[in-house]
Order: sequence, then structure tokens, then C-alpha cells
Amino acid sequence: MGGKSSTISTSEQRILSLQVQQSSQGLTLPVVYGRARVAGNLVWYGDFTTYEHKTTTRQGGKGGGGVKQEDVKYTYEAAVMMALCEGEIKGVTRIWRDKEKFSSPASLRLTLYKGGEEQPVWPHLQQAKHAAQAISYSGTAYLCSPNYELTKSAQIYSHNFEVDGKLGYSTSIVDANPRDIIRDLLTNQKYGCGFPVENLGDTDVYGTYCRAAGIFLSPVYSEQQEAQRNIAELLEQTNSAAVFSQGRLKIVPYGDSGLSGNGATYIPNLTPLYDLSDDDFIVSGAEDPVRVERKTNADAYNQVQIEYLDRANDYNIAVAEAKDQANIEQYGIRPKDAVKMHGICDAKVARQVAQLLLQRALYVRNEYEFKLGWKYCLLEPMDLVTLTDGGLGLDKTPVRITEIEEDEDGVLNVKAEDFPFGTASATEYPAQPSLGYSADYNVSPGNAHAPVMFEAPLQLTGGEPEIWLATAGGDMWGGAEVWVSTNGDSYTRVGAVSGKARYGSLTAALPAGAVFDRANTLGVEIGAGQLTGGTEQDSRDLLTLCYADGEFLAYETAELKGVGRYVLGNLTRGAYGSNIDRHEAGRPFVRVDESLFKYPVPRDWIGRTVWVKLVSHNVFGSGAQDLAEVPAYSYRIVGAPLGQVANLRLTSSWAYGREAVLAWDKLDGADTYDVEIYAAGSQTRLRAINGITANGYTYTLADMKADGGQVRNVVFKVRGRAVTGKTGAWAQVVAQNPQLKALTGIQIDSGLRQAFFKCAMPSEEDFAGIVIWVSENQAVPTTDANKAYDGAETFVSITKCNGKDLQQGKTYYLRAAGYDSFGKDGMHVSNSIAFTVTDVSVTDLAESNLNKALRDKIALIDGNGAGSVNERIAAEAQARAVVARAAEDAKAAAKKAADDLTAKAAELGNKVAVVERVNNEQAQQIRTVTAAQGATAAGLEAEKKARADGDRAEAQARETLAGRVSTAEGNITRETQARVTAINAQAAATEALKTRVGNAESGITSLRETVNQKDSSRASEINQLSAKLNNLSVGGRNLVRDSATQVQNSNYLIQSYLMTDNSLQEGEPVTVTIWGDLGSDREAFWPFNSNGWNWLGKMKKVSDGVYRLSATWERSKNNPSNDRLLVYCGPNTGKTVSRIDRIKLERGTVGTDWTPAPEDGEAATADALNQARQDAQAKADAAKTAAEAAAQAKADAAKAAAIAAASNDAQSKAEAAKAAAIADAAAKDAIVKQQAAVDAQAKADAVKKIAEAAQKTADDTKATVQVVQTALTKAKGDIKSLGERITTVQSKADGNTAAVQTHARSINGLEAQYTVKVDVNGKVAGYGLATTPKNGTPESKFIVNADRFGVGATGKADIFPFTVDTQQNRVGVNGELVVNGKAIIDNLNAGTIHGDKIAANTLNANRIRAGSVTAREIASNAVTADKINVTSLSAISADMGNISGGSLNIGGGQFTVASDGSLVAQNAVIRGRIEGESGYFNGTIKASRIEGDVMKVVRMKKLSNTVWEASIQAEALPMMVRPDFEVRTVNPDHARRNQATAEFLVDGKRQPVFRSFETRVTSVMEDEKHNTIGVKTDYTATTSYGWYVLPRNKSVLLRLQLAENETPTTPIPCLQTAYLSPSDAEYKTLIGKMVWRRLTDYVRLKAGWLEKGMWKAVYGLPDDIYGLRLKYLTDNNPEWANGIVWMQDGTATAIKANSTANHVAAPRQYTREVNQASSSNAVILSAHNNWQWMELRDVEVLVPEDRVL
Repeated sequence: MGGKSSTISTSEQRILSLQVQQSSQGLTLPVVYGRARVAGNLVWYGDFTTYEHKTTTRQGGKGGGGVKQEDVKYTYEAAVMMALCEGEIKGVTRIWRDKEKFSSPASLRLTLYKGGEEQPVWPHLQQAKHAAQAISYSGTAYLCSPNYELTKSAQIYSHNFEVDGKLGYSTSIVDANPRDIIRDLLTNQKYGCGFPVENLGDTDVYGTYCRAAGIFLSPVYSEQQEAQRNIAELLEQTNSAAVFSQGRLKIVPYGDSGLSGNGATYIPNLTPLYDLSDDDFIVSGAEDPVRVERKTNADAYNQVQIEYLDRANDYNIAVAEAKDQANIEQYGIRPKDAVKMHGICDAKVARQVAQLLLQRALYVRNEYEFKLGWKYCLLEPMDLVTLTDGGLGLDKTPVRITEIEEDEDGVLNVKAEDFPFGTASATEYPAQPSLGYSADYNVSPGNAHAPVMFEAPLQLTGGEPEIWLATAGGDMWGGAEVWVSTNGDSYTRVGAVSGKARYGSLTAALPAGAVFDRANTLGVEIGAGQLTGGTEQDSRDLLTLCYADGEFLAYETAELKGVGRYVLGNLTRGAYGSNIDRHEAGRPFVRVDESLFKYPVPRDWIGRTVWVKLVSHNVFGSGAQDLAEVPAYSYRIVGAPLGQVANLRLTSSWAYGREAVLAWDKLDGADTYDVEIYAAGSQTRLRAINGITANGYTYTLADMKADGGQVRNVVFKVRGRAVTGKTGAWAQVVAQNPQLKALTGIQIDSGLRQAFFKCAMPSEEDFAGIVIWVSENQAVPTTDANKAYDGAETFVSITKCNGKDLQQGKTYYLRAAGYDSFGKDGMHVSNSIAFTVTDVSVTDLAESNLNKALRDKIALIDGNGAGSVNERIAAEAQARAVVARAAEDAKAAAKKAADDLTAKAAELGNKVAVVERVNNEQAQQIRTVTAAQGATAAGLEAEKKARADGDRAEAQARETLAGRVSTAEGNITRETQARVTAINAQAAATEALKTRVGNAESGITSLRETVNQKDSSRASEINQLSAKLNNLSVGGRNLVRDSATQVQNSNYLIQSYLMTDNSLQEGEPVTVTIWGDLGSDREAFWPFNSNGWNWLGKMKKVSDGVYRLSATWERSKNNPSNDRLLVYCGPNTGKTVSRIDRIKLERGTVGTDWTPAPEDGEAATADALNQARQDAQAKADAAKTAAEAAAQAKADAAKAAAIAAASNDAQSKAEAAKAAAIADAAAKDAIVKQQAAVDAQAKADAVKKIAEAAQKTADDTKATVQVVQTALTKAKGDIKSLGERITTVQSKADGNTAAVQTHARSINGLEAQYTVKVDVNGKVAGYGLATTPKNGTPESKFIVNADRFGVGATGKADIFPFTVDTQQNRVGVNGELVVNGKAIIDNLNAGTIHGDKIAANTLNANRIRAGSVTAREIASNAVTADKINVTSLSAISADMGNISGGSLNIGGGQFTVASDGSLVAQNAVIRGRIEGESGYFNGTIKASRIEGDVMKVVRMKKLSNTVWEASIQAEALPMMVRPDFEVRTVNPDHARRNQATAEFLVDGKRQPVFRSFETRVTSVMEDEKHNTIGVKTDYTATTSYGWYVLPRNKSVLLRLQLAENETPTTPIPCLQTAYLSPSDAEYKTLIGKMVWRRLTDYVRLKAGWLEKGMWKAVYGLPDDIYGLRLKYLTDNNPEWANGIVWMQDGTATAIKANSTANHVAAPRQYTREVNQASSSNAVILSAHNNWQWMELRDVEVLVPEDRVL
């Protein structure tokens, strides 16, 4: 009969579609040159297919039944296309799929389309179902597969491809020639600049140089960036420069030596074009013909690193380094920041490029400037010339020209650099005219975009507040200077922005979420750059950090949704302590990177508002805006959030219930810390502490009891608190104190009416005891009634159960558990163990003689009486103490001798100047010390051997003791079974015991004598060693315990070391040396004293694997014990592993070789001695217990055997004590000798290092003198090139002051001025000559400032043919006035022209003044009717009423004259003079020349030696005032060299400093032997003040207040004042109330012909207006477009955009106000036809209230 069968089925979950994790569309298509590695971008997928795989397995029996197992699994495939790069490429050579590597696309079922322009469509897309998507993707290289294998989760694998891209040089050299790369980038119309090929010059020489030098590159351009930047990087990598020659771009290598390689030969032409000397240089005034800027060798980089992609290592990042070791040893290491050059993929090329960069940084040190005439106009940058200048020591010195500028006079201003042959490569090109490139270098950059400002996380700023700013600009925007103000008036430049930030706004709201937010995505739109995704780990590590509306977050995926629009996913939120909040659409977004401007601000600025202006420049670095023109942006500083404390840890575990020591890393920005402590189970808060300043806290058991009880599991929470009151997030750590583990090694031996319990000693430090329960019930309830034992012994005799004696032959049950010092809660109780009590009875055995004798002998082992083993051990311990004291005395004597020699070494250090004369003596001393050291080392070797022998003896003694005890225990067990047969041997055993004890006593006595002899011998040797130390220098005793324990981890705090004592004092010199290795992203080892607050300094790498720091000790204020040395690996952002093999902390400033602390050796000896004692005591205790049990149960023979065993044990204890004593004495003696030898070596090294330090001091002094001489030379050169001279002659008498001052000034070779001023008590007369450019054309001026000015005759003091009286506005001519041309005279005195002066028929009616001909002058009947026009006469008489009334009104108020003489005219053209005593213009004054008080100079009055004062009277217009002086502060005090205390006050309010800089003068003082005896340094700070705005109609008082060591730079401080212009930003706020003034009710404009098919009409507006308000109605024909703009100073603002879609059928209102007035305004209509029109209604402008239009 068949059995029944069954089926079991298992199946994977089936996935129904391709799982695309992120969009790969919309990304920039890379351009690959040479061979490089790129990631593929998924551009198309489809035809998802699932394959089912079923497996069936049968299991059954004979009857046919059984089980059938069915397993179903799935695999997935899809058709995919992955874009690689721009085509056409040569091929794909390697593929990385996740961690796998493949050699060809075919191995992954992929087909390559190389991206040719004519490449066919992929056949898979030609199927009918994909016909709509069948495109060829011409110009794009891609891989495709119709059946691509997907992952188990139906996803695309992560791929990278090695692509042979464009311009690979050959099959053997797969990289590209840089010359070909640059040409392609410049000329390619698709992805390059589209630069005309005809504008490219000769680049063949450059290509030959790259081939011969073997410099081939493989860059990948995967992001859109400026071509200028890409080409500059390529030129830097190839040691070349690009210049324009005859309007064409050419590239010139620096190479200066011939090269051959790769079939090319490069031969440079090193012949200079010209030998230039004094005859060739153009010199102005007293300036030097050649000016030089020198860079000393100490200022140059001596280490260069470049970061490249190593093709041989799968394109992982590698670093090539070049350094000048000799320069490093002389000046110290000065590394250049690592340069990223990912276009280099070959290590050989990387090293070559690094070496060329290093040589150029080190050896091209001088820059020259000189001027040449037009005959040298063929010179170009990169040409070679020679210079000869005797003053600079130049004799046909070759230089390379770097820059040439031609001024308007044809003078060439030339800059050149050093040309040290052999350090770089250079070439020469034929001299050609330099026509340059005709780009507009002054194109306007436009305003920077409105910035986003926020406060940076304090963890990223070192704890100090910083404002981070993101901005960008238009196409021509090249960056901006950043100016900051704290009051909105005075701005200070604080830095510059050089790149466009990736910032914008949120496109959708972001809800609040989790820290690792996978539910929400962030939609953003940015104006510049791209956002690229990363890995999940990148998001968690905040490598894609962003700022979003106050929250810091990071993302993993970035999905492109349109131009500049992205969706960011897999967010990590709330970074650096920011709040995870909801953020609405439109809120700001910033990608945090290096393009942000970072501005540190003082802490006391928190709570204040700052204003920021961005002064932009264009991409050429020119076209900078004016500060006054750009808008200001305000930001209120509120304080950045604090993050969470990091690395919260327990440095002393709570596991044993004594104390929990918390520690954490310093949180940047936190001034104090809060700590809260909770019970883990109940969450009850036990304690809260605020205001902790240290990075740690200790919580003890006593603290816990004070907080209300004992808790095994505790939660500690810590957070930071800033001075502003802001707190960070809580960090927490749980501390646990578990109960002891279950007892192990439990054994129970049955005895006579008792049982012997034994277990292993628990390993926990807080072990307190054991509880044993015994019961007749197998379950053994753990009740007090069943408790048989509670104590700390692990060997226990059990005699009772429930208070009753154990019964023979009966079975009992036992359970046991251990407990700690914290309590008996939660004990781990063992399982029940059964035992049976022995049934043998010996009633009288306890009273036997054998038992009594045995107990007496045991007393000698365990007791403390006379003759006992314990008494003998105590005596030996006392003897060893004597030896230890002797050793300490010897060490004290050695230390005293060492201290004496330290003083001598210090005295030697003070005699640096005579080091060379005594060098031979010191060398002899070093040889003597070395010999002494050798003798000491020999003694040390002997002592090492003795100590090793002692160690072997001790080990043998221990083994013997253990063997004998083991034998005794075995004998006891065997004798228990045969206990009755041995009783008769009692007497013999007793006698044997007496004999052996006597032998032991004799051995102990002999041991004591041996120890005494060895002590005497060691003392003699110590004395001899101390005598040898008297001639040695001080040596380095290690003050750190366990200094040879290797430590290796990635922690910020790598290790905390316990010090030998706390004897180091504040300010005592110490040296720390570490042997180990620092992680790659770590800067240095940072040693701290005790608690991480007292930083000793940054350790320098002195050789491979050795780091050292000499500093002064700082005692800890928070840890008075000063017993620890903490070592950190800075900075705390590092992640790599660092290692310490050994460490040494020693006194003094000279580091010595490593030696252990003496205490380490003493501790090891003490531990060995204690272990020996414990072993002996344990064995004795075991023997005692076993003997007592046997005495009650065994026969005489067993007792005799026990006595023999005990005797053997006594002998063993004696031998062990003897061995321990010998080993202890030998160990201490060896330690003393070892320390002495170490001290000897250290002292010898110290003497040597002192001599080396002396030589280094002398070298440093010479270097300092050289630096001073160089500075003096430069200062002399600066004085010679000074272009300004002021000469003043002054006298004072009886409170009167008279001064004559001349001022000559030359500016940039473009302007020249010469003035003479005479000043008597403030009355000034003078004249000035000036030639200044006006609109690019020089204009000369001669101006006289005087009450009266005359031109006299030579030799005739009283005759002045020409005079000017400025007080009466009168010009006098004494003699004849000859006019060759027109004479225009408004007024002539009566009677000065007679009839004979007037020619006939020359005087008509229009030349007769009205009213000058009256009836008196007209003869009778001279005027007849035919001479009068009646109509005209009627018209005149109609208006005669106004004239007769004493006033005139013409045009309805357009022109009026009041009876008091007031004149109002809408417009006036006056061709004569205008005179007036006061008044002002609201608008713009245009004139070819303005004389008078345009900029006024106000002299300050001296009130005392330190106080000057001036008063400025109220004016109708707002003014600006600028101090025309600087304050010089001289201070020799080093600590206060920058402390300028001068104050410039406006109405008592201190004004900010505009600029301050410091100069330093160092004087070296020498004695008569030219030995340096001192250095004096004076510091001079020069402070200047900027412009300040003064309100109108208000007088102000200005005061300059100085300190005793401060003086103004001019004899009389003066102030310059000027009126504000309406275009100034402050004008509108200071001028007062603004009002709307109407211009017209209605005007209709018709478009007129303009150009290029456009028509326009213009309606003029007044100048200097602050707003425009009107209604407009334009032609509404939908077929024709028109528009209206408000044109302000050439800038158009749309009123109606030029379009057909926005015509209006009814008038529409337009209103706009501005903060700064524009000087030229108009409303302009632009149209397509002349019949189009525009109506303006109710036109009004915004002007100051007191302005009349």
C-alpha cells in the first residue's frame, strides 16, 4: 500500500518593472580626451522581461509517499542605452560593474556605438513598437543591449567605463597632446568656444615641446565652465603660457633646455632680443631706471603636491610630490596647497609636472619693472632680454618679459621675471608687432544677484561665528568685492567672491521629517552650476551639504527636472544642530561649497545688523562698479545653532559601580556644557548640572547615593551651551554595572560529616562574596533558611543544612552564586549539585597526639609567631626595603649631579657667541662621555644577564612549588582511601618534620647572608656609577607611564597617558617626542595637559616616523592632579588611522632617545613579587585545609603523609621567598643601572644638541640681518620712486602763524600738479598749475586764489597794466586794450561812445535799448504816422497794465518779474555772466571749468598737543567730510604694537577707521667686538579715516583726540568738504520730504523713424528725479508691437514691454520710486511704424519738497 505524498513550494517575490533609482537624463555629456574613466548615463530603457526558474526536488520512502520540494526564482533583463560621452571615440577598453572588472563590452552583452555623425540607429529601436524613439544619437557615444542583465532587485548595476576618447596620440600613447586639446576646445563649434581658426597662431612648437617632454594628458570635461579656466589649467600642467601676437593666440613653453622623445626634438632659442641698459630705459624724475621686487628663498614654496588619477590603479586618486630637502632643512617646510590635476593619469607625468612647479616656485624670485621707448614696440610677453643696472648689480642679467602696457605717449611699461637657466623651459619667438586681442575688457559685469546670507555651523568654523554668503551674476560677471558696514554708512572691504554659487530657491514645500528622511524629496531651482548625486554614505557623511531656509541637510540623489531644476532625494536632515522644520516654496536654497564667501564676525556682533555691498567686476577682472552704485543688503546676526557633542564616551567604566568618568570632544561654539543623569529603567532624573567648562564629568557612587539610591544602569546626557544661550542637541551614553557572572569551576568533595566547596575566583574587580544554599530538596530554594555560607572565600567547608549537622551517607543538594560590592540583586545562581556525606566515623581522632603535633607544625606555616614562615618573610621584606632605600638615595645623588650639570649646560648655552672657539673642547668632552657611556653599557649588559638568570631561577622555583603542592594534593586523595593503614607511622613522621623544618631555618639564614652580601656589592657599584655620572650632561627621564604600549586608532583623542608624578611646574620647559605615524588627513599630534584644555602646541615631524615639540608646561586649572598627558590627532574632522609606537615626555628643550619610565620597571618587579606571595599563600591555605580534613578522617599513615606534604610545602615556601628576594634585589639593581645608562646617553645627546643649537642661533642671526638689509634696500627704493613732495616753511609769534607751502605731485605719468599756498592766520593766497586728462585729452589749468591779482611791469613796482579785484568782481586795464576778434560787452558807461565813433547806416532799431529814446531825444514831427504800426501798438497797450503796476507776467507765469526784483523763468539761456551771493542747484551743473568753493578745505584748530577741533556750519544741502590727514602711532612695546588709540569724533561720536597698516623698524645693537647684545624694534601704525555724511541745516563739531605717542601726518590737520550729489545713496534720506510735482496733464507722442526698421518718440523728463508716476495708453492694434520705457542714465526700465500681447484699451497706471536720482531721464516709445502713438496722462515726478520745477 503506497504512502501519502506532500508538496512544499517556496517562491521569491516577483518584481514587475525596472527599478530606476534616480534620473540619469539631463546631465552634461562629458567630453573625453585621451583615455579616461567615465560613468554611464542611462538615457533609454524598455522591454522589461522576467524569467522564472523552477527547481523540483523529491524525497520519499519505500511506499511511494514522500515530499516534493518546489523552489521558484526570478531573473530580469531589459533593453537599455547608456550614454558615455561626446563622440566620436575610439573604443571602450575596460568596464567596472560594481566591484567586478571586465575587459570588453561584449562580456556584458553590450554593443558600442562610437558617436560618429553618421552612425546608424540601433536596430532594436527600429522595431515597430519603438519606432517613435528610433533616433541615431549622432555625435553621442553610447552602449546598448537588448537583453541587459539586471540585478536581483531588478536595478541597473553601477558602471564605469574606460573610454578611448578624442585625440589619443598613438596606440602606445593613449593620452592626448595638450596642443591638440587646446585647439579643439577653442575652435569646436559644438562644445568649445567657436574661436575662429584664423585667430590661432603657431602652436606647433608647443606641441613639439609636449611630445619631447612626454607630457600627454587625458582630461574629462563633465561640467560647464569657462574655457579660460580650462586652458589655464592645461598651460599650468604643461609649463607654458599663452600670449597674443598680431591679434592671434600662440602658446609658448617656458622650457630652457633641449628635449628629445616620442619622435620629436625641442630646441629652445635662448638668445636675448635686446641687451637693455641705462641708455634704453625711460626715467621720470628721480625714479630708478629698473625697479625690483624681491622674494627671498624663505618666502617660496619648497614642497609641491599634485593630485592626479592613477590609471594603473583603476583611476583612483594619487598624489605626486616634489620637495627641496635642503631648503626645507634651512627654512622649514612651506607646502603649497595640493593642486588638483585630474587630467594627468600617469605617475611619471605627475612627478615631472610637480617638479617643474616646484622649481618655478623656488627659483623665479625677482620681478622687474622698467619703461622703454616706442622703438621696442615689437617686444612681446615671453620674450627674453638682458638688463644692466649697476645700482642693482645687474650685468646683462637675462629676464623673461611677462607683461607690456603702452600708455598714451607711446611709453612701454614692462614687467619681467627671473630667468634662472636650467630650472624651467623657455623658448623665443620672432619679434612681431603686438596688436593684441580686441575684446572689450571693460564690459559692464552687471549687478551681482541678490545674495543669500546665513550663519555657518560652528563645527565648520572652529567655534567662531561666520556669515556665509552665496551670490552669482550674469554671463559677463566675473566676481565681486565684498564690503561690509555696521551702520549702513561706512563700508569696509572684507574680501572677494570669485565664483558663482549654486543657489536659488525651493520649488515646492518640504515637510518636516526624520533625520534620515526617505519619505520626502526637496525640489529646488538654481541659477548657476549643476547638482550631482552621490552615494547614501555621502548623504550620511554630509558630503552633499546644503542650506535650505535655516536647515542644514544633505542628499543622495539629484534628479534633473529642467534647466536648473532638481529634485533631491534620500535626505539627511537637521545637520549641525539645525531644526528639522517645514519649509515653504520660494524659500532660499544654497549648495554649500568653496564658492561661498565666508566672513568671520566678532562674537559681540551677535544681535546686530550688518549691511553688505557687492561691487562686481567682469570676467576679465575689469569694469569694476562704483561702491555707491550697488545696492546694500542687510542681515541680522542671531547666532548659529550648536550641534551635538561628538565622541561622548566613558573613560572609566561604571561596570564596577565605583565611578563613571565621562569625556567628550570639544564642541566648537560651546562655552559651557549641561549634563543630566537618569536611571535607565525608570527614566527618573537623578541629577542635572549646568555651566561645566571642561570636556568631562565624573559621577561617583557617593554622588549616586546622595541622589537617592543605587542604580545599576545609568543614562548620561550632555549638550553644549553657547554664550548667547543657544543649546545644542543632547548626546547620550548608557553606563551599565552588571552583577557578577555565574560562578565557574564549581567542585564539591565529600568529607567526614562535611563537604568541601570550591570554585574559580571571579575575575570582576568588584567581587564581594559568595552565597551557598544547601537543602535536602533538589530544587534548593534560595531562602535564608537554606543559606549555608555568605562570605568572600572560594574554598568553603559545609557542615550544616538548615542548622543541622550533615548526616553520614545522606545525599544533599547545593546551589551557589557570586555578588559584587554593589549588592546582591540579580545574582546568577548555579544549577543544583548533589553530594553525599562520607560514612566513616573517627570519634577520637580529633584528640590524638598526631593531630596536635600536626597543628603545631601547621601553625609554623600559617601563623605569625616566632619562627613562623610569615615572620621570616616579613624580615626578608624589611631587608629588601633597606635595599630599596639605598637605591633611592643613589638615584637622588645622581639627580643632584645631573641638576648641577643642567646649570652648567645652561651657562654654556648663554655663551653662543664663542661656540666656534670652544668647539674642539666640546668635541673632546663628547668623546669622553661616549667612552663613559660605553663602560656603563657594558655594566648594563652584565646586569641584564644577572636579571635573566634570576628570572629563570624564580620560574623554576614556582614550577617546583606547584609540582609539590599538586603531589601533596594527590597524596591526600590517595591516603583518604587507605586512611587506617598509616596511623602507626606518626612518630617517625614527626621526627622527619622536625629535621626538615630545621633545614629550612638553616636555608633561610644562609639566604639572608647572601642577600646582605649582594646588597653590599650593589651599593658599591651604584656609588661607582654615580661617580661616573658627575661628568655627564643632564639626561631625559621619561615622565610617562606605559610609554611603549602601541596605540592605533582613528579617534581624535588617540590616547591618554598616566604620568609618573605631578612635579612639573608652570612654565617649566619640556620636550614631547612621539615615534609613530600620523593619518593622511591629520595635521599634527596635539599634546594637552590632563584635561584637554592646556594645549602644549603642535608637534613637528623631525624625521620619518618621529614627531617632536619643545614647549613650556602649563598646569591644569581644572584637574589639579596634573597627572595625565592627552594626545590628540588634529584636526577633529580627520577620519584616518594614526599610530603611536612609543612616547616620551622629558624635562628640558632637547629631545633624547626613548627610555621607559623607571616606575614601569619597579611596578613589574612589585607585581611579580606580589604574585609569588599570593601563589605561596594560596598553596599554603589549600594545604592547611586539606591537612585539617585529613586529620579528622585518616589513619596514622595518612597523617604522617600529610605531615610530610606540609613539610615539603614549608620548604617550598622558603625556597620561593628566597627566589623572590633575590629576583627583587636584582630587578631593582638592574633598573638603577639601566636608568643610569639612559641618563648617560641623554646627557651626551644634550651636550651635542646644545652645540648644534648654538650654531643654528648664529645662522638665524645672519639670516635676520640679511632680511633687515633687504627691507632697508626696498625702503630706499620706495623713497626714490616717491612721486609727491610737500615743502612747508612756517613761523609763529605772539599767537600768530604764517606759513608758505609748496606741493608738487605726479600721478601715474598721466597727471601733474604744482601749487603754492601762503597762509597767515587762516587767510590763504596761492596759485596752482595742473595738467589733467579730461575725456582722454590732457587739459592744462592755471588758477590764482587771491583778493587782488595783478600783472606788473619789470622794474616798475607801482605799475600794473592788468589787475583783478575778486572782492569787487572787477578787472582793470591800465593802458590800451587790444582785441583781435569780437568784444562782447553787456554795459558801457554813459558818454563813452560818441557819434563820430558810429559809422553811417550801422545803427538800426534792434540795436537801440528800449526806453533810451524819449520825447526829449526825438525832434518835433520826426515820427510820422507811416512809422507807427497801429495793430502792434494796440497789442502793446493791451499788456501795458502789468508794466505800469511794477511787475511783469508773460505766458501765464512762465516768465515773471516781481516788483522786488525776483525773477522766475521756466527756461533761460543766458549768454553773459551770472552773479549771485548765495543759492544752490537741485540738478546737474555742467561746465568746462568750475572755480571757487566746490570742495572746501577746513583747517582744524589746535587746542592742545593731543586735541584738534573744527566746526562746520549748517548748509542747505547735505555734505560729505573727509579728514585730509593720517595719524601715526609709534610704539616700541611688543605687546601693544597695533594699539592705535587715536579717535576721530563727529559731535562726540567715534568714527570707524577707514584703513590701518603697520610698519616695523628693527635695530640690531652690537658691542665693540660686533657681538649682538640686543635687538630693538619700533612699530609704527598709520591710521586714516574715510568720508562721513553730514546732514543739512545742522552745524557739527569735529574733534581729533590723540595719545602722547601719536601725531598727525600734516602740521595742521585739514578736512575736505563737498556737497552730496542727488545720485548719492544718502541724498534722498538726508534732503528731507519728497513730493510729487506734476509736469503735464496730457501729451500725445507719435513714433518717428529711428533705425533698422524701428520708430520711436521721446518725452523728456527733468534731471535728478526720484520717481515717475503716469498713466499711459498706447496703440492697441494687435498686429503691431510697441513698448514704453523709462530711460535713466542709459538704463531702460520697462513701463510696458515691447509686445503685441499687452496693449491696453484704457489708461493704465505706472508708478516707480528709486533711492538714487539719475541725472538724465526720458520716456521713450518704441514702435514698428510711424503711425503708432502713445498718450501720457497726469505725468508726475518725485523731487525734494523745496525744489521748483
